[in-house]
Order: sequence, then structure tokens, then C-alpha cells
Amino acid sequence: MIYLWFDPLDYPEERLGRYEREISPDQFLLRRGKKLEVNEFSEPTVTFRFPRKTMLQYDCLCNGSGLPLINDRIKTVLENIAPNDVQFFKAKVICSDGALEGYQFLNVTNKVVGMDREKSRYEDNGMYTSFTYLTYKPNCMGEHLIARDAEYLGHILVSEELKKVFDTERFTGIRLVRPEDYYTDLYGAHPSTPRGDVWNYINRNYKRYLLENDLFEEFSQEGEDVAEKIAEQHKDGIFLNRCPNCGNLKITPKAKVCLKCGESHEPNHT
Repeated sequence: MIYLWFDPLDYPEERLGRYEREISPDQFLLRRGKKLEVNEFSEPTVTFRFPRKTMLQYDCLCNGSGLPLINDRIKTVLENIAPNDVQFFKAKVICSDGALEGYQFLNVTNKVVGMDREKSRYEDNGMYTSFTYLTYKPNCMGEHLIARDAEYLGHILVSEELKKVFDTERFTGIRLVRPEDYYTDLYGAHPSTPRGDVWNYINRNYKRYLLENDLFEEFSQEGEDVAEKIAEQHKDGIFLNRCPNCGNLKITPKAKVCLKCGESHEPNHT
């Protein structure tokens, strides 16, 4: 069984670290699924608005780069059981009361092709970015315990063996979830009834608004065209939080990080 590595649902958004792009290496270097030279990713800097004591409760610090920023506990486990799948780059972590030591960015150094295209549901635009249901082929990871999805590099795949170790260690700041569950829970859509991006976004974030304004019955029985019409006619109540870099709809109206391109921007309600 395969799992995806995500931020926890209950991770406070205000504790999301800021990846300082102006003084840090290109974050996408660690999304390629390949090993880097030591000097290719030097001095990445992340800042937090909270004190060190608050952030130390997390083994993995969620941040705007979309990359795992892990402590020495997780590093030790990965070095011991998956040494050929990982690489680490020391990070400069700055909290409100000073520097926080013992954290590094995780580079997953391998990638695999394993998406089950027949069973998965996605928008086929050459990048497989708009999933409504996702599943992988059994044993597609081969000998790897952790790898990136070669067809969608934003996904970090974790094996059943590694997940059991993580569960035993009770690491915090990480959520490992089956892709079948993640996208079904996220979009509320069964693979037999796929919906478009706007429909899924509104269903996920504005169901109460639809009910309060007598729109839910029409919305729930129709598809993407009606969802787009409702969004256009109710701009005062429905905000489509699109990434200014790639145009992808983010997960929530308040989300900063885009799951498609990894860029982080403040939501623009204007």
C-alpha cells in the first residue's frame, strides 16, 4: 500500500514558515527526485513568527516551500532504513526569539512511475495536476521506501513499511494518507462522478453558503458549468483562490501554498 506525505489537517496556518526565496536556493531543486551536489542547495532559510519552544513540538515544520523540513529524529530513521532514497540539506531556521537548530530539508532522491491511469481520475493536460481520484499500481515503488511521483513531482510516496515506522515513532507535523482517501475526502467525489476544479472547490469550501442561499440543490445536481456560473454570480460570497503563478485553484480560500507549482502567495480578494 502506498501513502502520500502531506501537512497535518490541524496544523495552524499561522505557524506556516516563510521560505525566504530572495536569500535561499530554488526550492524546486528538491522536487526533481534526484540527488544533488552538496553545494547545489546551500543556506536555505525559513522564518517563523513563533518562538522556538512552540516550533520544537513538531518533528516536521510546515513551510511555504512545500518541502519537508525535518528534525534529527526523522533524519535518523530515514538514514537507517532508506539511506539510498534520501539526502539532507541543513536549513537556517529563524524563530521569533532566535535560531532553531537541528532541522534540515529532506531531498527524496528517486522517482517512480506508478499512477494507475485507468482507475484514477484527473484532468489530462499533460501534467496530471487536477485529480479527483488517485490510486497507484501495487509494487510500483520497487525497492524504494520513499520516492517522488515521476508524473507529478509534488507527490512524495511512502511505502507501507516506512509508514509503520513513522506511526511507531509518532512523528508530528506529518500526515501520511492513502491517495484514494486523500482525494476522495478532499473533493467529495467518487470516481464514478468526477467533477471539475471549480465544482470541487466550491463543494469543499462553500457548502454552507450554498445551503443558506438556496443554491445547493441546483449545484449538487449539475456539473462544472453551473459551478462556474454560481461563482461568477456570487463573487461577494464565493472567493476563488487561484494561484497568481499558474492559475491553479488552491485548496481553501485562505491557503497560501499552491499544490500544483509550490509557490506561496497571500490570497488576493480584489
